[in-house]
Amino acid sequence: MQEGKIERLGGRESIPVSVRIISATHIDLEDAMREGRFRADLFHRLCVLRVDEPPLRARGKDIEILANHILHKFKADSARKIRGFAPSAIEAMYNYNWPGNVRELINRVRRAIVMAESKLISADDLDLAHFTAQETVSLAQAREAAEKRAIEAALLRHRHRLNEAAADLGISRVTLYRLMGTHGLREPGATDDKALFGGEAAGALQES
Repeated sequence: MQEGKIERLGGRESIPVSVRIISATHIDLEDAMREGRFRADLFHRLCVLRVDEPPLRARGKDIEILANHILHKFKADSARKIRGFAPSAIEAMYNYNWPGNVRELINRVRRAIVMAESKLISADDLDLAHFTAQETVSLAQAREAAEKRAIEAALLRHRHRLNEAAADLGISRVTLYRLMGTHGLREPGATDDKALFGGEAAGALQES
């Protein structure tokens, strides 16, 4: 990769090649290098142009946009004229964690298109009925849940770089630390409150 040459198995001369290598991973390679699980020299040979793609659960309104795109693409698979998604389906899609990312979204929507018995796809059609509100919630509870989701999404988008996440949310770093504590959100690897807030932040919180 570094010299732009290959040598055939059993060959004795190098052959120049012009190739482009595209690689992808769901692992944080910077953490893997620090822990000795990935070679730094290989990383720097591969990583010429880097694109960080946030997981589906951190994509906000993109979830609904992608779901509608998939529906438009595959709705002919149904004998019914499906018009869109019921409010319960949209709520469930935002509440679900999407461990399978976009591939899972595609599969769930395609299955729902075939299984739906009405013109609107429901949360039950997506097999996500248990991710809708089963009881009445207060406005304060709804705001708290929305605040937690926004913080989680910002942390995921910025790979838990707290200064960047706070700027994205339009709040100070100290406020972000406080809200993370309120919602029980921990940094990766944190095991107690001190690990959650860190020395610098803990001092700032005490001062505030």
